[in-house]
Amino acid sequence: MESKGEFRLKLTEVASKLDSEKLSRLKFLCADCIPAGDLEKINIPEQLFVVLEQRKEIEPSRLEFLIDRLESVGRKDLADDLKSYECKRTKGSAEVLSGLSSSQGFIEKAEDYNKRGKVECQEGRFEEACQLFTSALKCLPSNLEDDKRLKYLCNRAGCYLKLRKFKDAQEDCDSGVYSQCKCVYIEYA
Repeated sequence: MESKGEFRLKLTEVASKLDSEKLSRLKFLCADCIPAGDLEKINIPEQLFVVLEQRKEIEPSRLEFLIDRLESVGRKDLADDLKSYECKRTKGSAEVLSGLSSSQGFIEKAEDYNKRGKVECQEGRFEEACQLFTSALKCLPSNLEDDKRLKYLCNRAGCYLKLRKFKDAQEDCDSGVYSQCKCVYIEYA
């Protein structure tokens, strides 16, 4: 299993790519979980990450809090990097704990993202749902689980239709989804 040191190295890597404006915006988005006095003392991203870790908002197996906030401040690239890191980390811990095949941890994480995406979709938050379905797709090994890949693409295409992002929906359909998936959103849109 991964050490805390490796987790902190990843956070340091992310912090090195954040400028002062993004740090200010991140601090604002964390005001609901960090007291104002503590926020005022934070001058660099690493300090913010340490406080978030101390407050149990982030940990090696739970990065959604930070991922969501990075996306909110316009650093989707860093959020995607953390998602990928989280998927790889989940894979590693699943193998250690239960001797699963190398792809099983990725598949479980992908299913988790898919379930969360469905909830967001049901609540009408289609942008968030699209991001979660995209995360699910990124977790799947490219050579496995075509049925799951098709399901996630169908789910995302349906959200794109709701968002009137027809080109994106068409791209998902062109990936071979339309002919193989029985997705109500696509068939009756």
